[in-house]
Amino acid sequence: MKKTKRKKNIETRKHKALRRALICLGVLVIFSVLHLYTFTPMQGVRQSEAEAGTGQTYLIRHMGGEKWNERDYMTANENAILITRVTFYPLLGWSGRPFGILDCADGGDFQATSLVWRNYDDKANRCIICGRLRSREVMGIRAEGHWDEESEKIRTLPEVTISGGPEIWTEKDGWRYFFAESTVPDTENGEMAYPTEMTVTTLDKAGNPLRQYKGSTYERFIPVDEPQ
Repeated sequence: MKKTKRKKNIETRKHKALRRALICLGVLVIFSVLHLYTFTPMQGVRQSEAEAGTGQTYLIRHMGGEKWNERDYMTANENAILITRVTFYPLLGWSGRPFGILDCADGGDFQATSLVWRNYDDKANRCIICGRLRSREVMGIRAEGHWDEESEKIRTLPEVTISGGPEIWTEKDGWRYFFAESTVPDTENGEMAYPTEMTVTTLDKAGNPLRQYKGSTYERFIPVDEPQ
């Protein structure tokens, strides 16, 4: 009788443990479905999509952020490219906000924009050139711009080499996506500054210019020979 009773007790403990596990799993599912807590960075990207109105996008690449609890995601669909900064908060989970949105609905073989932000560790301005292209002839991108309305000085950013490797470009669905970040010259330890105008030139393998585009920060570059 004692052995039988001990066996029933063991089974009861197993049942209690299983019941608790199922309850915890149910709570996690409810919190996730109701967006009360975001458990993964991609759930943060879904938040960013809803705020930006892009519809669901697919992952192109993810990059580490400035801090341990930050990640940057590049996602896209047929009509848009979305750059999301996802930050982890202990009480909220992974929260995503759109950092850059590029409207690609009108097509084109070169769809790109520039983003500017400030690194608070070294107080230097950073410029990101990102987008996608179809041409196989393009092997590099040169970007330059006016960073001061009262100055004629043009600052040329370090050249982006599209063939430089997976840390810069990703190929998907016939597109070559690129995401390159560089420090804006002469802005270390300075105030935050946005370029008033930027010029982007696509380059061939030998570094010769192919086509030139113009645009402003956070806006799509258009060919200089295309009417605005």
